[in-house]
Amino acid sequence: MTLLLDIAPHIPPVSPSTPGAEVYQRFQEEPDTLAIAVVDGSGAPVGLVERNAFLVLMAAQHGYALWSKRPTSHMMKRDPVVVDGDVTLEEFFGSVLAERPSELLHGFIVTCGGKYAGVGTALALLQRSEE
Repeated sequence: MTLLLDIAPHIPPVSPSTPGAEVYQRFQEEPDTLAIAVVDGSGAPVGLVERNAFLVLMAAQHGYALWSKRPTSHMMKRDPVVVDGDVTLEEFFGSVLAERPSELLHGFIVTCGGKYAGVGTALALLQRSEE
């Protein structure tokens, strides 16, 4: 029985006030990072920055100039899927695929006791299901 905590690596999160330039730099330095969680001061998730959507925003005409100094809270997905790490893959597939299947393309936040624990992606789910 595989739990979501088993497939969601703890990628260091950012705060809502982190400037866009710092998130951009993270994505440049971490090519395998597909999403970064945004957490408040207590460690609770408040959003998610998905690599592709973020880089498209930054690549738009004047994108970097417009967004690099703005806080991440202006660029994050405010309603990502947030799920407890003790949920099994089977339970997760049953609930999320039935309710919000397109959300798997953006990634999801895994928590433990309501605090950020890791970020899951569709790629990680596929890799695990192959095993």
